[in-house]
Amino acid sequence: MAASQDKLLYLNAKARGEAIRMLYALGGEKYEDKRVDFQDLPQIKGDLPLGQVPTLETKHGVLTQSNSIARYVAKKLGLAGKELWEEALHDVVIEAVQACIDAYAVPNIYAWKVFKFIPTPENSEQILEDAKNKWIKVLNYIESIAEKRGKKYIIGDSVCGIPFHLF
Repeated sequence: MAASQDKLLYLNAKARGEAIRMLYALGGEKYEDKRVDFQDLPQIKGDLPLGQVPTLETKHGVLTQSNSIARYVAKKLGLAGKELWEEALHDVVIEAVQACIDAYAVPNIYAWKVFKFIPTPENSEQILEDAKNKWIKVLNYIESIAEKRGKKYIIGDSVCGIPFHLF
């Protein structure tokens, strides 16, 4: 594995930072994976550029925002497409997945199903059904990108960083 100066700071959890970790693993590049427990986050928030994780410290500076970091790592490791169009398709898929997460998962499901911050809503079955239908639409669209181009993988002829955003 190639050495890197990159240092990822994220929660000791498999969430937004996990795609970044998986990209490094697939790309065969070592990096420092610094994990912080959720309860320790308040003590370091003031030292973080936006007061949140993940952050990625590189030889160029510090990046914030999970999707921006993931795009950087994917491009750095040759996992974001071989040409401009493939890079654009890579970004389309990431944004479609993120939009689905932001519109359905975060406001409607995570709070009660994952983090248990609020009680289960009375219409929980409908919320899950709506989310499922939205995910099916997004995943069918992603699959169609590969099919229309006659590709084995989502954007090209080899594995890229996109599947990790679906994780």
